[in-house]
Amino acid sequence: MRIVIDAEKCQGHALCWRDARALVELDDHGFAHPRSGVLTPADVTLARRAAINCPERAITIEESPSDGHADTPHARSAHPGRPA
Repeated sequence: MRIVIDAEKCQGHALCWRDARALVELDDHGFAHPRSGVLTPADVTLARRAAINCPERAITIEESPSDGHADTPHARSAHPGRPA
């Protein structure tokens, strides 16, 4: 799994950075960008917290090919009850 941040939705609130500094970095203007890499189980928990707290709903968590779900092209929603 990996964290994905929609740059068009991100407004620079930095709540994701507050919740998941190991997974998110901020640019010079305060906008969030994911750090690269596959998420560990602990990272997934942080990523979900960041996604849930994002007021712009700019964060999703996607399956990555290394997860064994290469045939699943859609993102998994970090928001229960909401489609990805």
